[in-house]
This record gives sequence, C-alpha cells and structure tokens, in this order.
Amino acid sequence: MNPDTLPAVWTFVQVVEMGSMSSAARVLGVTPSAVSKQLSRLEKHLGTRLLNRTTRRVRPTEEGMTLYDRCRPLFDAFSEVEESVRAMRSSLSGRLRVTATPALGRALLVPAVGEFANMHPDLDFELIFTAQRLDLVEEGIDVALREGPLPDSSLIGTKLTEARILLCASPEYLARRSMPVDLGALPEHDIVSVPAVGSGNESQQIRLPGRERLELRPRILVNDLLSVRALALDGRGIAPLPDYMVERDLVDAKLVQVLPDSGLPRLPVFAIYPERRFQPTRSGAFLEFLVARFRRMPERQRSTRATKRKKTRRRH
Repeated sequence: MNPDTLPAVWTFVQVVEMGSMSSAARVLGVTPSAVSKQLSRLEKHLGTRLLNRTTRRVRPTEEGMTLYDRCRPLFDAFSEVEESVRAMRSSLSGRLRVTATPALGRALLVPAVGEFANMHPDLDFELIFTAQRLDLVEEGIDVALREGPLPDSSLIGTKLTEARILLCASPEYLARRSMPVDLGALPEHDIVSVPAVGSGNESQQIRLPGRERLELRPRILVNDLLSVRALALDGRGIAPLPDYMVERDLVDAKLVQVLPDSGLPRLPVFAIYPERRFQPTRSGAFLEFLVARFRRMPERQRSTRATKRKKTRRRH
C-alpha cells in the first residue's frame, strides 16, 4: 500500500458502508463509473477480489472485510488529527514564538507576554532575544518586535508606538563633568552609544537649529543597549537611550535626563509577522493584545513623570 492508493481505499470504505457503488458515488461527488474504476485498480493492485457485486448491492469478500476493518480506524485517526489541528488554529493553544532585541524584549515584551500568558493558560511561549534580524519564515517565528523603519519585504508590520530617545547620565558623572548647557556642548563630553546601523539610526548624529547635524564621536561604542545603560549608570558618560529602558532609572534618580528639550529622533516600534494565508489565531490575538497594551503606554509614561515629580517634591 502506498499514498497513491489512499483515494481508492477511501472509495472502497464508502462502498462498503453505503452498500452500493451508486450511493457511494453520490457521497463522494463522482460518477458510478469513476467509483468502479477506482475499485478495479485497487483490486488489481492488491491482486485479490474485494467485493462481490450483484445488480443492486455489493458485499465485501473476506479479504475485503479485512481491508475495511484495518483501514477504517486509520481514516478515523486522520479525521481526529484534522480536527485537532483546526482546534489549535481556532483556540489559543500551542506555542507562540516571538523575537525581539534583548533591550526591547526585556523591557517591553517580557511584561506583555507575562500578562498574555495569565490570560491564556493553554498557550506556551518561546522568546528569542537577539540583535540579529531573523528570517521569520525560515525560523518559524510568529511575531517579531523591531525598532526603526521597516525594510521592503513580504513581512507585514503593525506600528505599536514610538520610542523617544533620551540623553541620560548619572548624577555622579554630571557632578564631575557638569551639565551641558546645550547640544553644541556635547562634543566636550564622554558619549556612550551603540554604533550607527542603517540610515534610520541617528544615535550618533543630532540635529541642531541652524545646522544640519551635530556629529558625535562616542568615547565608548558597544553593540548592546543594555550595556550602554549599564555604562551610563556607572558614570561613564552621556548615553542616548530609548525611554522604555530608562523610565525607572529616571524615577529612582539613578539617571538624569540631559537636555530634555533637545528634540532627539523617535524610533517607531513595529510588530511584524509573515504573510500567511491562514494566520494562527494565537498570533492574531497576541498582535491585537500588543496593540491595545501599547496604546496605554502614553498614560503610563504620564503617570511615571507624575511619580517622578512627587518624589522630587518630597526630597525638597
């Protein structure tokens, strides 16, 4: 038996259950002659007669009954598998694979996944944090969070929010080197930054009124935003960092925002996913959840700033 014979076997099963080739043909949506040809090919393939034919009914031979008894459970199993796969697609179960950069993943994705996991206990997650832009189709990724302009591709992107880039330094650094009076004073300071990657990343270039750009030469370059934050906390210099990484540090006064009116660029944050004809329900539900959650971010940021002001008043 090989896969090519499965349609003929299914036809045979229907003939046995319906009791006639004409009735089986109606169920299968084919002609009686097509059913007869399928059965003849199957008998020739197996080298034995499977049915005793009369003018009105057919009855399985001993060999035919053996084939029916063995094959009917197999088709039942196929149906169960099909229903199981459909159920996985229509309910929030299975495994959701999500990727992001380490900084974005730890700051924003981990809390979101934790909340979503509590809402859907039958859903499993695999989080992949890497600076590399993985091939979502090849790696079997359901959703990716990415910052910056999206390249042209077959991927579909949903904008979640915009990350503000803030210049931050520790109080110790500013006590030692003083607060810059304006953006033009930044070249006199130690800058800690990630290397510029692509045209959409301006972390080493700042626009100034009356000039095109201010070119900065960071004293410390490191290709990891978490390390940039750690160096800033350690007093090694002024660092441009996305707001989602430093909100708590600013509230706790571990970092101070430098030149808050500098107007540094904003980075769009997208949730992207492969273009698929049948998108798993779990992926669509997670995307909808992310959109709703990120819409609440401005309110959360306002409350963070309000908390910071209250703490400042208590100190004085």
